[in-house]
Amino acid sequence: MIAMDRIDEKCSQWAAEIVDLVRTHGAGNRRLAVDRCEPFGRSIFNRPCLTIVDAQQPIEIARAVKHLTK
Repeated sequence: MIAMDRIDEKCSQWAAEIVDLVRTHGAGNRRLAVDRCEPFGRSIFNRPCLTIVDAQQPIEIARAVKHLTK
């Protein structure tokens, strides 16, 4: 994302969009698993309406399942 001097504004907008998606499609679940996030994108962590969890374990489980089904 190229935002130059509007980086805070754009990241806040992005975080609000993520919150909206979780509310719309999360079926009441407010957890968001995050694998990697650029420093400026960390504004998502300041949203009290979400619970941020480490995505490493679910990703490893998915890899194992994928490997077993080949």
